[in-house]
Amino acid sequence: MGPKVVRATKSSPSPLAQVGPDEIEVARVVGVYGTSGEVRVHLHNRASTLLRRWCDVVLIAPDGARSPAKLRVRAGAGGREIGALQGLRTREEAAARMGAIIGLARADLPP
Repeated sequence: MGPKVVRATKSSPSPLAQVGPDEIEVARVVGVYGTSGEVRVHLHNRASTLLRRWCDVVLIAPDGARSPAKLRVRAGAGGREIGALQGLRTREEAAARMGAIIGLARADLPP
């Protein structure tokens, strides 16, 4: 059996959690994967390879709190996308990011 997966609940996003005018929402943290601080990620464009390397992103919590982060996404089993956020080491740290919007500066997008 694989690692236990915890999923975020399906609720409408808070009006506080929004990307800024110079950012674009590229994904959301929808769950926790395993015990080493990885998160399940819902990519809005699964065909994009942009997040397959370490990228500077902004995490926007449901309460509107913003924090810069470095993220890399890899393919997981069953079509899942698994994200590693630099500095997260435990399941509890990952769980604290559930429901967060993952934003990227428009200037960092390819043409």
